[in-house]
Amino acid sequence: EDDSIDPLEVTISGTPERCAERLKSLTNAGVSHFVVEFQFHGLETVDFGMAQMETFAKEVVPLL
Repeated sequence: EDDSIDPLEVTISGTPERCAERLKSLTNAGVSHFVVEFQFHGLETVDFGMAQMETFAKEVVPLL
């Protein structure tokens, strides 16, 4: 049995519209909690993570 996880099935990335569409789809399917990682588990800088968070807040959240 293959227990590997396809990253494309458990991550959300792309345009703000694509991200919002995927989040809405998961919410409609009953998902009520999300883990959001903006700094790639510490592989990127804090500034990078903050910029990603700001983009999410300004461009994705309003579409939800």
